[in-house]
Amino acid sequence: MSISETNKRIWDDFVPDYVDERVEKVLAMLPRATAEPEYLDIGCSTGGATLLVAGRIGAKTVKGIDFVHTEEARKRGVDAIDCDLNSGNPLPYEDKSFHLVTCMETLEHLHDTDFLLSEIHRVLRDDGTAIIDIPRLDSMMNVLLLLFGFQPPGVECSTVGRYGAINSGSILTGHISYFTKRAFKEILKSSGFTILKFDQSGQKSDWEAVQAKLGRTPGTMARLLWSLYDIFPFKKDYMIMKVSKEVR
Repeated sequence: MSISETNKRIWDDFVPDYVDERVEKVLAMLPRATAEPEYLDIGCSTGGATLLVAGRIGAKTVKGIDFVHTEEARKRGVDAIDCDLNSGNPLPYEDKSFHLVTCMETLEHLHDTDFLLSEIHRVLRDDGTAIIDIPRLDSMMNVLLLLFGFQPPGVECSTVGRYGAINSGSILTGHISYFTKRAFKEILKSSGFTILKFDQSGQKSDWEAVQAKLGRTPGTMARLLWSLYDIFPFKKDYMIMKVSKEVR
């Protein structure tokens, strides 16, 4: 089974259509709206977060691209198209088409991450902004779990189960590319971007939303441990970068 087929199997069965802290941080990073900006969301899924962003910036055109749940996105009003981002094919848009490009929780599902970043650079206007967020490999949680011999969440060794993980009963993620903060900054700069702002978010709100969607009621001890962990102000679980094209 290919990378894309594996991801499709995972996400056909689970729709991440909730708003967590990570999405809120992305919304807080949005640039000031230009006159009716053109907006592209790469990895739009059902279009829920796409429309939140579009509403905040008053987008004239709202386009999305993914290979799962795009029919639902189209029903909601997103001009979404089906595309396998692991195919190596260019994005089906002209150069310098968009004022804003978002790529939320998508880059880690791709093998050729450099190619997608080069495509984001190509379709972004010279005065445009891109916001990209991904899980952090060197998060405090991952460091602690490795210290105690657990497989970190989202760093999987199988497409069947979360072997060796402390949360073995949770859903698979299908992640295949992993980034430390240093690696994320370096690949963005190598792709021709200037980093405008960095932010991070914890995984607690995401975990709570997933448990609710799975119909589970977390125990008191689990909720207490998550709350204590969420206090740490550094090395959070998700990294969010706001970038522009490098001025040459």
